[in-house]
Amino acid sequence: MNYSTVQQIMNSPDTNQAVKYIKKLWYAKEEGYLSLSNNYHFYKNEVMHLRAYAPDNWKLNIGDRSFSISKQIDNHGICKVTIFANGDISYTIH
Repeated sequence: MNYSTVQQIMNSPDTNQAVKYIKKLWYAKEEGYLSLSNNYHFYKNEVMHLRAYAPDNWKLNIGDRSFSISKQIDNHGICKVTIFANGDISYTIH
């Protein structure tokens, strides 16, 4: 098996692409360009649209105060990158 270090996973081009995507979503929300509907059917369609544009094999999750994106890493666990309402980014590999 070929294992990667946490640093290699965090600095991989694939992870960097995912971080750029959630940063764009965060900036759009902070600047007021992205607002999600209160109507469930519209909200569901908006979320499905955002998930469709997420990088390949990454799963987008939208919380009340954060965006996160996660992916199963080969020979490892799940890599999850979260950006919070204040702009802090958290990397979790479990």
